[in-house]
Amino acid sequence: MDGTLLNGRVIFALSKNWGFDDKVKDIMRSDLEEYKQSEKIASLLKGLPVNKIRDIIMKIPLTKGVKDTVENLQKRGWILGIMSDSYTLATEFFCNKLKMDFHIANKLEEINGKLTGEVIMPLGWSEIKCDCKRSVCKKHHLDFYARHYGIPMSQTIAIGDNKSDLCIIRQAGLGIAFNPKYPGLSKEADVTITKPDMRELLKYL
Repeated sequence: MDGTLLNGRVIFALSKNWGFDDKVKDIMRSDLEEYKQSEKIASLLKGLPVNKIRDIIMKIPLTKGVKDTVENLQKRGWILGIMSDSYTLATEFFCNKLKMDFHIANKLEEINGKLTGEVIMPLGWSEIKCDCKRSVCKKHHLDFYARHYGIPMSQTIAIGDNKSDLCIIRQAGLGIAFNPKYPGLSKEADVTITKPDMRELLKYL
């Protein structure tokens, strides 16, 4: 979602608004396991109002060409979903906005309209012995949704831009690096797109 469907990243939009940008970046640069980083970043959100967070999320622009691409694939009968190590507050909104089929992400705990700083992580890497150690193992969830919809792995496609997408890019029938921020992603992907327009995908699908 971040950097692919969206022209921006949810956590940076939130951290810039409340002024803890540097803290987020420090955590991301730390030696903590990836899922532990997600826990620490979520703790920075403690006390923030959910309604204000939703307002900020709604203002993050879609990447150029997203609507046209999604509508094109939907007309062709594709199953489309969002797998993100961001938050369900965002994935649910954009999944509904684009009329996609499913979404999976970290769920932020909230009480009385404010975040508690706790996060419920889908994980999944321990079940399939994936070395990603991320809050959302996208390889695990690709396996799950492919089985759920009865789609052979050879007919699945994953689109990502960062290190968190490595395991799903490797697993999918076709892995696409979209304007990759992590250089190693292109080495693992079948296709690399460097033009910031989602309609470029249609050349390969």
